[in-house]
Amino acid sequence: MTARAAILSRLKAGVFRQPVATQAAADVPYPLPTDNLRAQFIERLSETHAEVRSCDAESMPQAVVDWMTDIGAQQQWVSQTSALGQQLWKRKPKDAVWVDPQAPMDQDRAQVFHDIGLAVTSSHSALFETGTIALIPDQHEPRTMSLVPPIHLVVVHLSSVVGRFEEWIRRYPACAEHTNVLMITGPSKTADIQQTLAYGAHGPKRLLVMVVE
Repeated sequence: MTARAAILSRLKAGVFRQPVATQAAADVPYPLPTDNLRAQFIERLSETHAEVRSCDAESMPQAVVDWMTDIGAQQQWVSQTSALGQQLWKRKPKDAVWVDPQAPMDQDRAQVFHDIGLAVTSSHSALFETGTIALIPDQHEPRTMSLVPPIHLVVVHLSSVVGRFEEWIRRYPACAEHTNVLMITGPSKTADIQQTLAYGAHGPKRLLVMVVE
């Protein structure tokens, strides 16, 4: 018997079948840590190769601007109409080059995408289990902001963190049916070529997360 025939025979015999659990995984709660959620969530994010800083709600806008300054990208995408963007523009450094993603592009779009080095967006929520961040792009913060620039800085509020994906669906049923939800777990990466992990293949090569307590 060939190896192919042996595998097919075992599949047909149900060798690989596992008994169905009596309780669905979605019904099993995934409790959030009661002790120092911030530190443990930061650890989960770091495991996905995200770069993380934290702050409180009052200092968040300035903390984000300071991080943007530290990065020093040539041009940075910051919405002027989103709730987050309005707070940031009030604190814009005089020498910083910020671009509103809704502003008319005077130059070739491809060149604009090449020049933008960083984009800042808010987030909708996050999943503690996998360190995943959920975004719902809109006209204020379009999808391109989190996919095109090489660096994506996203603000995540601890109050929006849920245990796992099934809980996220239950808490935000309307969002679960949304057609434009982005689930981000770490920077863009692929191992398609020679099984070598490479970052930045299909999106930002760096993911910066500001955790707000």
